[in-house]
Amino acid sequence: MTWPGRNILHDAIPADGNSEYWRTLFYYNIYRFCIAIFLITASLSPLQVGSLGSNTPSLFGILSITYAALALISGVFIYQSWPRYIIICRILIATDVLFFTLFIYTSGGLGSGLELLLVITVAASGILMGGRYAMATAAIATIFLFGEHIFVILNQERKPGGFTAMGFMGLGLFVTAFFIHFLSARLRLSEVELVRHQLNIHNLSQLNQYIINKLHSGVLVVDQNRSVWLDNQRARTLVNTQNQKPRQQLSEYSPALTDATNSWIKDRTKSEQKVVLNKDTTLLVHFQPIESLDPKQAFIMLIDDLSKIEKERQNDKLIAMGHLSASIAHEIRNPLGAISHAGQLLAESDQLHDEDRRLAEIINTQSTRVNRIIQTTLELGRPSNAQIQEINLFEWLTRLLREFVQENSIADDTVELSGINTMTASFDPDQMHQVVVNLLQNALQHADPDKKPLISLELNLENRNTLPQLCIYDSGPGVPESIRERIFEPFFTTSPRGSGLGLYVARQICTGNEGALDYRTDDDNVSHFSVIFSPGKAETEQRYAQ
Repeated sequence: MTWPGRNILHDAIPADGNSEYWRTLFYYNIYRFCIAIFLITASLSPLQVGSLGSNTPSLFGILSITYAALALISGVFIYQSWPRYIIICRILIATDVLFFTLFIYTSGGLGSGLELLLVITVAASGILMGGRYAMATAAIATIFLFGEHIFVILNQERKPGGFTAMGFMGLGLFVTAFFIHFLSARLRLSEVELVRHQLNIHNLSQLNQYIINKLHSGVLVVDQNRSVWLDNQRARTLVNTQNQKPRQQLSEYSPALTDATNSWIKDRTKSEQKVVLNKDTTLLVHFQPIESLDPKQAFIMLIDDLSKIEKERQNDKLIAMGHLSASIAHEIRNPLGAISHAGQLLAESDQLHDEDRRLAEIINTQSTRVNRIIQTTLELGRPSNAQIQEINLFEWLTRLLREFVQENSIADDTVELSGINTMTASFDPDQMHQVVVNLLQNALQHADPDKKPLISLELNLENRNTLPQLCIYDSGPGVPESIRERIFEPFFTTSPRGSGLGLYVARQICTGNEGALDYRTDDDNVSHFSVIFSPGKAETEQRYAQ
């Protein structure tokens, strides 16, 4: 069976208390000082204020001044948070019980109204120190009241009797202690629930921010004042802003997004807007009103790189085409083997004329070429088994270029390597060796032999995402503008001897190594092939440190 106040003797505030308890104690001491000022004023007033000080006016005045001085001294200690919280609380409550009992004595006993100060003291002890101390304060105050009453009766200053009123007064003090215990316990429970609720909100906010930062899309939450209430790193990267001022205006965050927002507000049916940041970056922005706030003003912006989306769609088409081509190539391989074998047997015949032997050689040569195309096509349909390693790019490229120069019997100054020599990246060295050699062969084939160096390689950081990048330039005229969008398509070639799979396979290998391959134009309007690598561990740590 449970009953109210059953835990009152176990209810106590921690001995040290926190800042909230010290603040409450500070306000209580201000109340004590105000009471002292009132009592001093009453003692110095030429008019009698009720029965205050009616029994011994001089002692009442001395006690009032002493009590005010103690309140000031207590304020200093409370401000310094010294000594321990529970110790200074005990001193203040004990002082109040003693002085208020003396004030009651100097004012003629119960009926002066000062006994209400003891009620407030009991309540304060319950709030400041808990129910156990409130009960102790009520008991001590009751003992002091009975002691004061017995003392004045023994000194014949008061007629015998009046113990019933004293008993009811003591009962009132204990009732006050029980009530304050019940009330303060509920308040503390509400405070704990509030803190827990705030902690849950904080944790949910952190979780939401973590999830938002992991999204591939940029996220912007804009309130009714056009302030950016929440964003993620992806959004800042896409709009190329690093300014993270709290509650930043959208117009400061991105003028381009502000224009798109104005366009959407004029016509809400156009929930998707294209935003052109520069010649290389076009964003797709989707607007979604927030119904729980102000749907006419507050909204969410989901931002994606439109050029990247289109490239991913194109890559998906190319992958599907590659798989289809692999299936077809597998079916062609068997009859091609028969044709090649028949051509070899025919070429070995002694009865062939020279013209027929020439035709047999053409059959064997073209069969070998087709078989090579089929072999490459079949490899496209197989899953990539990249053996990722962390490699210093500059050192790796130096060794690769040395081998390339020797194998192609070209001068050392034909190829030039420059850029950051400490950059690391993660990739399969064998697979990426195939990619770089393929790009170098293309560059060597299309370079202008009258210009040196024929091929230039530069290691730097890609501007948009600050990833390791290898730029390959050649001295030739570059890829014509009319075919740049098709050079990575399978089987597209401008060479009568090419298979049209080199660049396509190179891009697939880069993708399998968590990188990218593209053909770009830099700020100086010079075109080049760009190989973007996945950063190594050291490179990643450096990026996060910045």
